[in-house]
Amino acid sequence: MARTAIAPDVARDSFAAWQSANFADEAATIETPTLVIAPSADRPVTPDVARAKVQELIAGSTLEVLPDAGHYAILEQPGVLAARIERFADEL
Repeated sequence: MARTAIAPDVARDSFAAWQSANFADEAATIETPTLVIAPSADRPVTPDVARAKVQELIAGSTLEVLPDAGHYAILEQPGVLAARIERFADEL
């Protein structure tokens, strides 16, 4: 799996922002079919974190774990990611 290098200070700032992020009230209002994609090798936003912080808050949402992808799945597996989004849209 290809990885994209991120500066350590940028990674720390991003991690700190996610630790304090709370959008539960807003997420609970979403009524649109929602696909939550969680890359399997993402750290620190693991699939379990994505499930608890996003998917469980949006009624009726779907969680898809993207295998063999890290935090930057859009750069690592753009074709696989696009295909999964297209399939979700086609199933609506």
